[in-house]
Amino acid sequence: MPIIETVEQLAEFLEQNEEWRRRIYSILVPRELARLPAEFDEFRTEVRREFESVRTEMREGFEQLRAEMRENSERMERKIQRNTDDIAELKGISLEQYYRFDQPLREA
Repeated sequence: MPIIETVEQLAEFLEQNEEWRRRIYSILVPRELARLPAEFDEFRTEVRREFESVRTEMREGFEQLRAEMRENSERMERKIQRNTDDIAELKGISLEQYYRFDQPLREA
């Protein structure tokens, strides 16, 4: 084993020797802390999956809402047209009654 006198020499030795680097890492870093990167990756994957699920659910909900709004709009248009037709019919009846009964008879 080479003689290591400086921190730079130690860093260089550890960069070249994977086995020593892993051993020192396992000594210096507590197991709970060493597991954090893997746990974070799992958490991130779960969050992404959940986010995508919520995003899909929202898209479907908005599409359903749009469809219901189109249906309601069409239904309202039909009701408005019916009301317009009914009002026109009532106006016609009213005008007919006016001309038939309210106008004085013209003498010829």
